[in-house]
Amino acid sequence: EEEWTIDEETAKTTIKAESCACMLQIQANNQRGSAILWEKGEEDWSFVTAAHVVEDCDLVRLMPLSQEADIEAVVHRIEGVDLAFLQVDTNRLEECIVGLVEVSKGTEPIEHGKKIHAIGYDSSGEHSVYEGIVLEPWIYLEDFDNYMLLCECDAVPGMSGGAVFDETDFIEYLNTV
Repeated sequence: EEEWTIDEETAKTTIKAESCACMLQIQANNQRGSAILWEKGEEDWSFVTAAHVVEDCDLVRLMPLSQEADIEAVVHRIEGVDLAFLQVDTNRLEECIVGLVEVSKGTEPIEHGKKIHAIGYDSSGEHSVYEGIVLEPWIYLEDFDNYMLLCECDAVPGMSGGAVFDETDFIEYLNTV
């Protein structure tokens, strides 16, 4: 079985979306979350989400915007962080999803005090967007035993695994919806 790892530099990068069409809703057992298209490979695509969304799951369903068909994804959790990758066979994806774009991985960290927008799906499948502010761009939080971006922002159940956009990327997002 292939081992999935992520290095500290990759973990520190800011995920910036090129389009709102980078996100899908996840159905994992009895809960829902959000997932972002991370990488388009020739044989499969990788989505990224929060590991707690896919806890105790080896397979999850990704629900396309059309809601006409569900896509099965294999779960790969990253040990020690609340991060998981979902692997999907491209043959299945091409039947269901048109126009989905992977996120670009920025190298500049979001700064303290910057405005952000948290975007994801709520538990009923509707897009949710909340405005917030960065409290700490890279802080160790004992409760989670990890480093992370700390923001003050509302969120609702189902948004876990969704995106955090800075102000520039949020304007791009608004131009695509």
